[in-house]
Amino acid sequence: MTVSAGSLAVVRLEGSHRLEGSWTDVEMANSFLTHLEARGFSPATVRAYAFDLLNFGRFLGDQGLTVVEGSADRLVRLFGLAGEVQAQREQEGGAP
Repeated sequence: MTVSAGSLAVVRLEGSHRLEGSWTDVEMANSFLTHLEARGFSPATVRAYAFDLLNFGRFLGDQGLTVVEGSADRLVRLFGLAGEVQAQREQEGGAP
């Protein structure tokens, strides 16, 4: 099985934000975004989740994993990397 997230992007389609690309789990991610909309989440919240899923998909793709294969240890690495990136941006005077 090939796991990829190289060409993954967030797109706006008919007022909704969705993921497009070659990520193995893109349909699952988009189903989650549809679920959020059905539950009445604001468009800004759905957009934020879409970008979180974009980063998550890229991380899993870099690790050669699917959503089902993502373990707690691997997820801790993702959040650790995200924290390092945010800290670096803040040190450089950028927005968090």
